[in-house]
Amino acid sequence: SRAQRSAPGCEGFCGLNEDSYNYVGGDFRSLRVTSTLDCCAACRAEPLCTSWTWGKRPGANDENVCYLKSQLELHRVPDEGYISGLPGSDDLLYQVRTSQDTCLDVDHSGSLGAAACGSVSDSRQQWSYDRMTGI
Repeated sequence: SRAQRSAPGCEGFCGLNEDSYNYVGGDFRSLRVTSTLDCCAACRAEPLCTSWTWGKRPGANDENVCYLKSQLELHRVPDEGYISGLPGSDDLLYQVRTSQDTCLDVDHSGSLGAAACGSVSDSRQQWSYDRMTGI
C-alpha cells in the first residue's frame, strides 16, 4: 500500500522519473518541495494522484513547485524546466487501459490485443513490473 512507502528499504522509491518532461493537465494541487523524491512522496500519499511534475528551472516562478495530477490519460510534453513521474505502486499487478476504455489483453491463442476491461484478477489482462530488473 502507499502507507508502506516509508517501510525499511522502500524509502525514496518512486516509479518512472522523466527529466525534461512536463506531464501537462490534471493538476489538482501544488506545493513547494525541495526535490523530486519529496514530490513523488506527496503523490504517493495522495490517493487521487496518478502522476506529478516538479519545476526545476532555477529562478522560475515554479522552481521547486510540485504539481500533483489526476489524469485519465498521460500527456507528456518535452520541457527542459521540469521533471515528471509516476508515483510507483506497491501492487505490481495492473491493467493497461486505452483511451477507449479497453484493456491490453492476451487472447486464448496468445495474441496481444485490446478487449473490454474485466477484473484486474483476470490473468489475460494482468501485467506486472519487476522494480529490480525493469521488466
